[in-house]
Amino acid sequence: MFKFIIKIFPIFILLILAACIFNNTNYVGIKSKVDLYLPVFSFQNQNGIYVSDSDFKSELLLVTFMYSECKTECPSALNDLKNFETIRYDYKDELNIIIFSIDPENDTQSQVNRLLKQYELSNSLDYLIGNKDELKVIWEHFYVPVANIESKSLKGNLILHSMPAYLISERNEFTLIYTEFDIDSISVDIKNILN
Repeated sequence: MFKFIIKIFPIFILLILAACIFNNTNYVGIKSKVDLYLPVFSFQNQNGIYVSDSDFKSELLLVTFMYSECKTECPSALNDLKNFETIRYDYKDELNIIIFSIDPENDTQSQVNRLLKQYELSNSLDYLIGNKDELKVIWEHFYVPVANIESKSLKGNLILHSMPAYLISERNEFTLIYTEFDIDSISVDIKNILN
């Protein structure tokens, strides 16, 4: 029962939010009714370089949330990003990818680097780490609920979280929301927007 609750909690929260703030158009993703621009921030990436919101001036920005010790949906999303190579290459000047950490305690530069090397993503995106107070501002801005779960039966760190993705279009001034990280849907929208 506990595992079932862990799986449905993030989906339940996102469905409630979707009913309140989203508007669909001719995209696979849900077009946001509210302004979900990239907020002001400055975080360290996996290479120890401080980057800020102003460093991401591409036409499209794909934003999602993960943690390096995740054993549930994060590995699948990272594998999808690895297999997303053609799109990343074709649109390298128009598309940036950001992953915000949801585990500021354990997502260190070396831990994140090790993870990205495993999926051959070290130079393909920015995985941003920081302290909890700073990252919490980002989580709240993008409506990403994050909760640490401690249980004697669980091994390692388990963070209850949703796996949304946001495709932010600066030029067209809108944001598409994917309640689950679905690389096929995201790819369709990227191609439609950039072609």
